[in-house]
Amino acid sequence: MNTKKQENTHNRYMQIRLTQEEYDAIEHKFRNSGLKSRSEFIRTMIFKGHIVHLNQTELQEIYRLVSTITNNVNQIAVGVNSMGKIYAENIGTNSGEN
Repeated sequence: MNTKKQENTHNRYMQIRLTQEEYDAIEHKFRNSGLKSRSEFIRTMIFKGHIVHLNQTELQEIYRLVSTITNNVNQIAVGVNSMGKIYAENIGTNSGEN
């Protein structure tokens, strides 16, 4: 008997309880996965999937910083559009030249 084939036989069973919404979400993702079977899909998600923990405080700080950058870029764009040109003295540089 082929021991390699014996090792790959899925001979254990696991049961979980789901809400209807959870079941529907898993079914939807399975149908869109292109995998052959639901079991293959679930095994793939368990062993190759990623769980992402989002820290709300860190996300709010990132959002604040991105918002600040966006506002700065917008102010630059308004300035360029109103003057038609941009000059070095209109841009704060770190080169040390004045």
